[in-house]
Amino acid sequence: TAAEEASYLSKLCRQVHLLVRGDHMRASHIMQQRISQRENIIVHFQTQVQEILGDEAVVGVSLVDKKKQITYELPVQGVFI
Repeated sequence: TAAEEASYLSKLCRQVHLLVRGDHMRASHIMQQRISQRENIIVHFQTQVQEILGDEAVVGVSLVDKKKQITYELPVQGVFI
């Protein structure tokens, strides 16, 4: 479902970040191919949201890269969970 929504959002947004908690997507092979062909979808594997940033509006997310064991911030204007 997340892959389908990312594909749909990629038609409306300049850039879409798809976070995958594991080291691979569970989407169908065809949907994975569609995601990989979209230049404006960036897939982040082994990544989890630690915190949504912003008081009145979303300004970014704090992410944890479980593979590299680092935390970093990504500026975004919206979050879909």
